Amino acid sequence: MFPILRFLGNFTHGVKGVALAALFAVSAFAGEAIDSTAQADIPVLDVFAKSLDSTAQKSAAPLSASDAKSVLYLGGGDRSPWYYLGVLYAIEEYGIPVDSIVGTSWGAWVGSLWSRGIAVDEIQRLLLDPAIVSFVGRDLTLKKMHSREGQEIAVSPKGVPAFRQRFSLRVDSAGHAARKLLPLEMDSTYMEHSLARLRFQEILYRQRGKQTIPFSVQGCDGTSRGNSVEAVINSLPLWNESNTSGEISGEICPHYAIPLEDRADEISLIAVAEPLRSEFKGDDRKGILLKQAAATLATQPGVIIRSHSILDTARNAWIQAGFTALERKLPEMERLANRKVDYSKNHNASALPWFRFTPSFDGVSAEVLTAVQSHWAETDTGFAAPINFALSVAENPAYDSLLFLMQPNGELLVGTAVHPTFDLAAGVFGSNVIGANGYLEATVNYIDQMEIQLSLKGFWGGSSYGFTPRLAFSRLWNKHWAVQVGYDLMKLVPLKSFNNDIRSSLRICSEERNDFTMSLMYSLNQEQKVSLDFLFGQRIFELDLYYGNKSIRTYPVSPAIHYSFKKGEDDKWFSTKGLAVDGFVGLESIGFDFGVNDVVPIYWKLILDSRYTVSPRPFATFTVGASAGIERYREDGYGYVVPESFGYAPLDLVYRLHGEATPWTSQWNDPELASHEYALLRASAAIHSKRFGLWIFGAYFHDFEENPYATLRPNKFILEPALRFNYKSITIYAGMNRVVDQNNLGSLKNFQEHTYFIRVGDYEF
Repeated sequence: MFPILRFLGNFTHGVKGVALAALFAVSAFAGEAIDSTAQADIPVLDVFAKSLDSTAQKSAAPLSASDAKSVLYLGGGDRSPWYYLGVLYAIEEYGIPVDSIVGTSWGAWVGSLWSRGIAVDEIQRLLLDPAIVSFVGRDLTLKKMHSREGQEIAVSPKGVPAFRQRFSLRVDSAGHAARKLLPLEMDSTYMEHSLARLRFQEILYRQRGKQTIPFSVQGCDGTSRGNSVEAVINSLPLWNESNTSGEISGEICPHYAIPLEDRADEISLIAVAEPLRSEFKGDDRKGILLKQAAATLATQPGVIIRSHSILDTARNAWIQAGFTALERKLPEMERLANRKVDYSKNHNASALPWFRFTPSFDGVSAEVLTAVQSHWAETDTGFAAPINFALSVAENPAYDSLLFLMQPNGELLVGTAVHPTFDLAAGVFGSNVIGANGYLEATVNYIDQMEIQLSLKGFWGGSSYGFTPRLAFSRLWNKHWAVQVGYDLMKLVPLKSFNNDIRSSLRICSEERNDFTMSLMYSLNQEQKVSLDFLFGQRIFELDLYYGNKSIRTYPVSPAIHYSFKKGEDDKWFSTKGLAVDGFVGLESIGFDFGVNDVVPIYWKLILDSRYTVSPRPFATFTVGASAGIERYREDGYGYVVPESFGYAPLDLVYRLHGEATPWTSQWNDPELASHEYALLRASAAIHSKRFGLWIFGAYFHDFEENPYATLRPNKFILEPALRFNYKSITIYAGMNRVVDQNNLGSLKNFQEHTYFIRVGDYEF
């Protein structure tokens, strides 16, 4: 039997008077501790002072045990959900009757589930959901959760090494334009926060059973907000961009859920997750509010379930602390001892997660509705649908925000804001082939019925220069279709130090390009894409004095179909996992002007390339790949033969296929790896950290054509060991490369005959 709990009316009134004086003293201290601006933002707990001062309802003599009603109060606080699980475990273990529940913040969420008969074990499993576990028991209201505020200048996440700034332009109702900095990379914090809020909603909405215990949410002003899911979610300390009414969460006020008045027929069980001995660290405003709340807590006549101290931050430690704290208060609950409850009889199984969400885009403006809708995959079910939608939207920086709001019937209100977004970048790239080059870029992303991107890129060096504008339209008729047009105006001049090592009969002194490109792309799914690519070009080559130092004009025209399958990381040479397959099939015709206009007959070309990458350890990566290519045209009387020669060896090599054996050999035209028909096997191994790595590439290349300009036999072997540093877009790749045939494999040991190289940045021409 529990000892008899006695309430003396006159003593209670005396304590109220002292508590009221202490409360106003704390409020006065709070007013001196902060400035007038901050003070205006702090909700003062006047309602609790008024309730304590109320003497209209005087305590009557204690009622019988059968008439006394127990009310469980669950508040907020860091790690409070785990603490309240321990309290609920103890309540069920000892059969303590709970006639109603009042909650705020995390206590409202936990209490709402338990009031519906969900077992404590099941609530714990729900709290461990990967989508929300990192947010459980954290106060996120005072943090700047909208982390889409970028830096003035930051390093580009990928592409050419450059410093980049991203910003959006907004025009207010008065016509004033404002610039807002945006982050360069996907705002995972913001996106995960929106998804976590949705998961908290979904877990409550999926519980179809009626409440077995009355439950209500206590609002910031101390009044009851009902028991709806919306009231519970709004009480959680989760940042909400749409919450502009000043209705901040229960984590800030009152922080503790406590009775608003003394009732002789009520036994208050007040669970407080914050230990008695705990040092507050955080926002000063919240610290003052907690002092105010603590003053009201000290005057409560109910049973205060609170730990003295909790040194361990582990989840299980807080659950155990909550269990132990209630155990110690059992002697104060004697009036409830004769009403022991078996809660296991009323347990309801938690409903399964929502099978399919029905998105509603009613809040999205008409000019962006089609584009936004196209990001939602109708075939996705369960929580994968909003996750994939959020990931897809986040890829385009023009989408400035993301909001999910679930309805009881499973309809999901989706909201997003769109603003024109601009990128400005400046950097440098180069190698010991092309030299050092400066780089400038300006990109605009905009959405109006479709997603539009215009990028203007340019580079210049000692002798080389280039300007490559691109205009892309994606999600045209639906999410599958896209169109891109581009123009390449450039001149490429190899460094003399590099060019002098090439035979004069094969040497190209410079190449000028005036190319128009167009692609029509269709996405089969997230992994597979098909495109129809067109090239209409003009190339001017300056050859060595060996050919009389003349310029030769060529006019390549090439329609082709490109298929790609990519699963995992999209990096051909330095990915750590994934599978990729690329296929090209098309036609090519090359006109040329050597004083007399002529043309190489149209011929077919086919290229297949594949790779598979695995990392058995985070620091070790292995890749295997294969590639093959063939070019043929049909000649009467001879069948399918290799394309005709230009009569100039450098041009014959330029327009041959080039096997991409290693990262370095794919950067320039190696005569030994040029062929109208080839097969290639390659492999690589790497030991690396996040920034540095040792990569060893090897390949076997077989030339079926037996290129007449090659000096090695058809069976060739390539070795390329190199070191690589990478930080976002800043990459430095340096090493040595050697190509040999089967007759001189031993010469791979002679490092003096290797070609040494260095390349800064990921780029291609």
